[in-house]
Amino acid sequence: MITEAQSAVLLSATEAKTRRGFLAKMEDPTMIEVDPDVASLATNKNVVIVDDILTSGETTEAFEIALATAGVPVHHVAVLGAAAGGRPALRTQFVELAQILAETTGERRGDVLKEVEVVLGRSRATFLKNALKEARSEPERVRAAIRRRAQALRETVGGGTSDAG
Repeated sequence: MITEAQSAVLLSATEAKTRRGFLAKMEDPTMIEVDPDVASLATNKNVVIVDDILTSGETTEAFEIALATAGVPVHHVAVLGAAAGGRPALRTQFVELAQILAETTGERRGDVLKEVEVVLGRSRATFLKNALKEARSEPERVRAAIRRRAQALRETVGGGTSDAG
């Protein structure tokens, strides 16, 4: 088990918990770099990320991307708790967000929905509520942020994040 704080380095300018709102988190995502020595220890092992609390899924996703970039696939993600009021997002929230963005961009809702689910699949209802609010006022900016994040995930972790559990 690798638990040392020196195993990974936070590269982001600000911590995830200090950034509020959907676009703030999407446009300045948490970025982590894994120590190469730690990555070599995890090669050919079943890697499980354990997070203490889930709000947006951003920190867990950052670790998964960092490990994938270092050549270490993540097998599972376990979360011990969710933020206050952090019930899982409803499917209707994903569909509503995709509909708003598709209407604005002229894309097919199903195509947008796939990227929304890749980027926000672990998110809590409150975070999706923020995304919906910001999509209503700045749909092009929200769509661009989701598109960039989905592309980054596809390039590093092979099509999206693993299922929490």
